[in-house]
Amino acid sequence: MLIWQLALALLVFTWLALSPPAMGRILVIPLDGAAARALLPEAVGAGARPIVRGPIEGSLVVEGRHAAMANAFAGHRMMMLAAPRIACGDAA
Repeated sequence: MLIWQLALALLVFTWLALSPPAMGRILVIPLDGAAARALLPEAVGAGARPIVRGPIEGSLVVEGRHAAMANAFAGHRMMMLAAPRIACGDAA
């Protein structure tokens, strides 16, 4: 029983650490080619500011509002995660 509780706690803390903020630095990862082509124009159109390329090929770290980007990316296969500075570089 203790192992299941520890596994659940680890899962919850991981989810909390990777959840994108309402506003701030967000790592956007395209999940297919169409999403990769739409990433930059849709992000900028949603008011986000590109910061740096992400650590995963084709990904991008942006600064913006999560809700606006979620609406802009609704027709595309994108994953949005929190972008910790240690993993995604410093803002220029």
